[in-house]
Amino acid sequence: MPFNIRMGVPEMAAVWADLSTRKLQGKLERNEERFFKKLVKVLGFLGADPRHPSLQTHEIHALTDKYGFKVFEAYLENRTPAAGRVFWAYQTVEISHRTPRGGTRPSLFPRKSRVM
Repeated sequence: MPFNIRMGVPEMAAVWADLSTRKLQGKLERNEERFFKKLVKVLGFLGADPRHPSLQTHEIHALTDKYGFKVFEAYLENRTPAAGRVFWAYQTVEISHRTPRGGTRPSLFPRKSRVM
């Protein structure tokens, strides 16, 4: 099941919008082009399988303790001393109710029984 990627930090959303716009316009510098290519690859792996072996995904316990939810780290590069990193977290989804297999929606308020 693929995961949806959402840039949760406004600054990262702005960087992504700038890079992708300039990529479409052909205005990225050489180092930005390399970074963008690595980032797209990592985001693709994260969307398909967050535990993909090349990501070397692992939990960062200090950030998990600080923010109260699990924060993970994945690498942009392998076998590189100062490899770029991506920090990410799962977004939780709360389901308020589910429709049974018959297709009828359960009532949120039970009906009163009729006495005849």
